[in-house]
Amino acid sequence: MQTELQSNCFQCFGLCCVALPYSQSADFPYDKASGEPCRNLNDNFLCSVHDQLAERGFRGCVSYECFGAGQKVSQQIYDGQDWRRNPQTAEGMFRVFPIVQQLHEMLVYLHQCLQLDEVSSFRTELEHQYKQIEELTVQSPTDMLTIDVAYYRLNVSSWLEKASIAYRAKKRQMNRLLNKKRNRLHRSRFKQHEPVWRELSRTTHDCYELHEE
Repeated sequence: MQTELQSNCFQCFGLCCVALPYSQSADFPYDKASGEPCRNLNDNFLCSVHDQLAERGFRGCVSYECFGAGQKVSQQIYDGQDWRRNPQTAEGMFRVFPIVQQLHEMLVYLHQCLQLDEVSSFRTELEHQYKQIEELTVQSPTDMLTIDVAYYRLNVSSWLEKASIAYRAKKRQMNRLLNKKRNRLHRSRFKQHEPVWRELSRTTHDCYELHEE
């Protein structure tokens, strides 16, 4: 996968630890509001219990993936201005982050589809979708907040479904061909050894009759 679509906590201002809310549950040990820094967030924007998240009840953090949105927002969209030293950026940054995260997630799925041979008949359309979503992620914070994420998610989902159908159809076709070859091989082996099996059958029958006598 492209590195820009993978999380890099060392280039992020701990956005998932601040911007996102969570409630006490099986995934989190206590409630936290959006914009409230997690208790475990260090001054360097890294988690102080990162290697103990599951044991401490932060299973939601273990399974979460920002798909590189954290460093995109921190280093590109906000030019490396962190929300602690520049508190005027905090509110906008925390609102932009989940938008970019969803856009990056779409890019990840589109990228995976583009690796499939089965999408060759509509690869150009997938590439267009990828480029369109990618361009959305480099807009200004003000423009970013106007993006209709649901609209793009619905559009991308239709292409992902088409890719899935094409992939499964190809796999079914390959499985049918494989089964035909397997059946032909079995018939060929049976035909090749048929005289031996018939002789064994007659021998077994004769032995049975002798035993009965």
